Amino acid sequence: AQAGNLVELTNEIDPDETASFTIPTFQESGLFMINVEGDSMYPTFSNGDFIIIKQVEDLDFIKYGEPFVVDAIDGRVLKRIHSHEKNEVLVLKSDNEIYEPYLIKKETINSVWQVRGVMSKSFVPKNFYEKRLQVIESNLNQLSSYVKTGEN
Repeated sequence: AQAGNLVELTNEIDPDETASFTIPTFQESGLFMINVEGDSMYPTFSNGDFIIIKQVEDLDFIKYGEPFVVDAIDGRVLKRIHSHEKNEVLVLKSDNEIYEPYLIKKETINSVWQVRGVMSKSFVPKNFYEKRLQVIESNLNQLSSYVKTGEN
């Protein structure tokens, strides 16, 4: 999942040019809210969700396995960060199993933002689509078995 545009977050921010929100459970300073685009982090995050993020100042304090927005030379993504046997490399993983993990060199990273919360406009339960997909998959398997039996 891409995670919106962070270019403006790494530069000086003029409070008069930004919208401010007060959310009772998020009182610390330095928090930003951006939108999620894509399905690579589904079912944890859906397209159109808003994530609340805070910049991580030191890559050595990354909590492996947690979701982060990684702003790198090649673009910005929302992924779970995992360690790698080589210290200069990190592994980025999606929650959606159809996407393969990939490696990123630390030197190509501009900034890292920890996800502190999520707000969603979707009222569809996360497992609703999974159940429908399982039914379709089951029907396809039955149809495949029927076709194979009819060929004999």
